[in-house]
Amino acid sequence: MALNHRYIVLFVTFTLSLVILAFNSIYVLHQTQCALVLQLGKPVKVIKEPGLRVKLPFIQNVIFFDRRIQNITFSSNDANEFVTAEQKTMKADAYCKYRIVEPLRFYESVNNEYVFRERLLAVIESSLRKIIGSVSFNDVLRENRKIVIEKVLLNVKTQMRAFGIEVIDVRLVSVQLPEKALKAVYERMKTDREKEAVEIRSQGAAQAKLVRTTAEKDCELIIAEAERRAQEIMGEGDAEAAKIVAAAAASDKDFYVFYKRIEGYKKALSNKTYFLLSDEMGFLDTFFKGVKNE
Repeated sequence: MALNHRYIVLFVTFTLSLVILAFNSIYVLHQTQCALVLQLGKPVKVIKEPGLRVKLPFIQNVIFFDRRIQNITFSSNDANEFVTAEQKTMKADAYCKYRIVEPLRFYESVNNEYVFRERLLAVIESSLRKIIGSVSFNDVLRENRKIVIEKVLLNVKTQMRAFGIEVIDVRLVSVQLPEKALKAVYERMKTDREKEAVEIRSQGAAQAKLVRTTAEKDCELIIAEAERRAQEIMGEGDAEAAKIVAAAAASDKDFYVFYKRIEGYKKALSNKTYFLLSDEMGFLDTFFKGVKNE
């Protein structure tokens, strides 16, 4: 029994040893990963093909890296504002897409992904600061935004090659003014709009004055022409009336005397004026002649 018990212990120990040995010798590389094999702390092999792999137990260990495209976001704040070529400050948020293509270089340069991400954010910030500092505010906002982004991408991509990283894309997420500059910009915009409004009102007043002056001048010309034409017509009428009166006087002198007296009454008695006249006055014979006859 004691011998059997010893065999059982040996068998279990041997089995556990095999399991531990297998556990430390075999690993699986997923298709989304690449691996770096270290022997006594020194890199000896880069593995990119997925599958079941074997390593020397206790002597070698494996570091895995994600080979998929990854994203990182850079957010600016009041402490890291950017200054354009015309000395205007702005905030710019960006994101970067990258992937690990050289695990050995990546390991030798930054050792781990946390350190790398800090370095990448610093490179993105320095690239943005360099490119934005060489262009105008409008270039970043709209006019040459594509060119600015391309320059930033090229700058980041060039620096990241030394880390075994392929930078795929860099994009600006948002561009905005710092809080301390917003009020000044709004005030400047308000002042510009008010100045523009004053200019427009001034132009409108000048145009209105010109229109009124032209209209008044045209009105005076029209009235003068109408008065001139009226005088002509009145003169023609008076001349025609004189001819008619002259013809009537030539044919009937009594009618002419009657007509002249009626005209005299019209001129003398037309306004609201009171006269005290005697009925014996010759001027009133036409009114009282018939009364006297009675």
